[in-house]
Amino acid sequence: MLMKRNGIRVLKTKVGDRYILEALEAENLSFGGEQSGHLIFRDLHSTGDGLMSTVQLVSTLVEKGISLSEMASVYQPFPQVLRTVPVFKKVPIETLAHLQRMSHVVEEELSGGRGRLLLRYSGTESALRIMLEGENHDRIAYLVEELERAVLKDFEVMAN
Repeated sequence: MLMKRNGIRVLKTKVGDRYILEALEAENLSFGGEQSGHLIFRDLHSTGDGLMSTVQLVSTLVEKGISLSEMASVYQPFPQVLRTVPVFKKVPIETLAHLQRMSHVVEEELSGGRGRLLLRYSGTESALRIMLEGENHDRIAYLVEELERAVLKDFEVMAN
C-alpha cells in the first residue's frame, strides 16, 4: 500500500519465487519479492538471495545517505492473522461457495487499501492457508474465524 501511494506499480502473483520470476520476465521488471523476505533482483540473479538483498540494501542506504532506521520509519505494517485449516482434498478454491461468499464480504471491508486477504493451499500439507491483514487486529481475527468456519462448512457439505 505504501508503494502504491508512492506511484510504484505492484503486481500480485501466486506465492513462490517461480511465479515472481515469471511475472518479472513477462512485464520486463527488475525487482520483485514476497513477504517471506524472498527478494529477486532479476538483473543480478534469478532467485532470492539473502546476501544479495543485503548488499543491495546497504548500497541504497549509502547512495541515499540515510540510516536503516530512517528508511524503516516509513513502513507501517498492519496486524496479520494466519490460519491453517486442514482439508481432506484440494479442490479449486473458487468452487468453495461459503468461502467465496465470506471472501467477498472481507474484501469489501478491506477495499481502499485497508488490508488484504490471501487464500491458498499449502504446498507441503493438506491444508488451506488463510492470511488476513488489516488495521484492527481484533477485527481481522474475527474475520479469519468466519473464513475458517466457511471453509469447514464447505468441506462438511462435500463429505456428506
